[in-house]
Amino acid sequence: MSDIYQKLAVHLDNLPGGYPATESGVELRILRRLFTEQEADIGRRLIMKPESVEGISNRTGLQSAELATSLEDMGRKRIDLQKLQRRYCDVFCCHVCGWYLGVPSQ
Repeated sequence: MSDIYQKLAVHLDNLPGGYPATESGVELRILRRLFTEQEADIGRRLIMKPESVEGISNRTGLQSAELATSLEDMGRKRIDLQKLQRRYCDVFCCHVCGWYLGVPSQ
């Protein structure tokens, strides 16, 4: 399972909304169309608890500046996230794969 899109699909399937595999592999084609490999790698590392860019960077080892740029780019494409107080989290919503804004943790 070295394919980053397979790893993202498994990550999404572990979320409450699920993202089940199909015989045809259409779920992987959807992910390839929506996300670059770098975005898929970032997406599979997001968790349900909202985190700052620095928190994600510390937890994953990804470079903070590159991560921030990628998250901003992903947000501009409006396929994956919106932001509130620059905290990001992983949410699967309405059968559409995406990274949406989370409520900041208190």
